[in-house]
Amino acid sequence: VEFAFGGLGTNAHWPIPRNPWDAKHTRVSGGSSSGAGVSLIEGSALVALGSDKAGSIRVPASMTGTVGLKVTAGRWPLEGAVPLSPTFDTLGALTRTVADAALLYEVFDAHCSGRDRRDSPEPADLTSVRLGLCETHFWDDCPGDIAAVTRQALTMAEKAGAAIVDASLPEVEEAYALFRQGSVVSSELKAFLEAELPDWIETLDPNIAFRMSGAIDIGTEEVAERRKRIDEMTKSADLRFADCDVLVSPTVPITAPKVADVADGKDYSAANLKALKNTCIANILGLCALTMPVGLDDAGIPVGLQLMAPGNAEDKLLAIALGLEQRLGTAWERLGPAPLGA
Repeated sequence: VEFAFGGLGTNAHWPIPRNPWDAKHTRVSGGSSSGAGVSLIEGSALVALGSDKAGSIRVPASMTGTVGLKVTAGRWPLEGAVPLSPTFDTLGALTRTVADAALLYEVFDAHCSGRDRRDSPEPADLTSVRLGLCETHFWDDCPGDIAAVTRQALTMAEKAGAAIVDASLPEVEEAYALFRQGSVVSSELKAFLEAELPDWIETLDPNIAFRMSGAIDIGTEEVAERRKRIDEMTKSADLRFADCDVLVSPTVPITAPKVADVADGKDYSAANLKALKNTCIANILGLCALTMPVGLDDAGIPVGLQLMAPGNAEDKLLAIALGLEQRLGTAWERLGPAPLGA
């Protein structure tokens, strides 16, 4: 997606990567790293790098049945990545398995920190893991088939010894309200384009131009105030993990739409907002997060389980995900081959 500013994977300038899980209908593959998830399924890549400002790694990973890891903002340097939003720009990767994600994380993290490389995180013993279930927001309006697949995976984890505990994340309501306003990211992208690529503005993808239009009515003081509030929510959100190790939820609470169904701008905007509804919370609250495939919905499209941990708790996040993958199986074991895969 142009400037990584979209959660569905559509593109006005180039062919839209097709979701390989539907041979009959042309569906989106998720964005913004739309081609990345497809490349793993078709076998042209083992690892795909990307950036994640609101879900741009986790959404395509969820919709294509792959694993998506978003590290904590600021953990890895951003040199070489086109800036969309300095407030939220974060790097990460899509892989075929959690084990691959853990290996990549250790290699990259050692390189970026200058430390000696260690072994990848070991799978966590699920009998010592507390999975926090926050029923508000993440499960609201989630289709029954997606919710059922996600809860079935959690039931299997519970049978393996994991504790499913009630969790509270009161910051989520304000965080989502800020996301819906969109003004921080829009303002930062607008400033970048005006300074570096002014001629590009005239040719922007219409969907991106529409989203960026929200930056027109907000001043720099308001943007600064919202950044300050985001910092405050990030600090308070970390305290919510006292009684759980990770928060769990459906990654994307909609089925990957058919491309024809989001051709209209209003339909696109509505579907884009829904696709990013659950993933954007980790970005706004400064969490690290991972999605792993746990089944197929009624349309035969992959469903992802999202795990969220406090900032800079990637080792714990990956260890728990590895433990779950050992119990639930890899994507290839659980989902089988994609109809249009390799």
